[in-house]
Amino acid sequence: MSLQDVIESDLKIFFSTEEFAQKLTYAPKGGASIDIDAVFRPGKDIDDSKWQAAVQASGQLWIKASDVAAPGYGDTVTIGSDTWTVVNIDRGAQDSIWRLDIRRDLRPTFRK
Repeated sequence: MSLQDVIESDLKIFFSTEEFAQKLTYAPKGGASIDIDAVFRPGKDIDDSKWQAAVQASGQLWIKASDVAAPGYGDTVTIGSDTWTVVNIDRGAQDSIWRLDIRRDLRPTFRK
């Protein structure tokens, strides 16, 4: 078994909805949306320190290059009822995956 075979086998597990992945909708800017399996990791909310309000949420998303050949800045991702925007793109291992930084605006939630 070659290294490429091992990577492909691991990616099947990584992107399985029974393991780490979840279903979501990816919409390239100006293109048709597609349903894919991807791994999402939420990040921290970005606060406005003056008002102590969460104004933006961030996260990371791993997608297969075979599902989305060329993700773009400003593309959107819908996870559940939340729509996120792609703000950064990094090529992953063996050109098989993409790691995307995503953000979404939040309704202000004021904290004490």
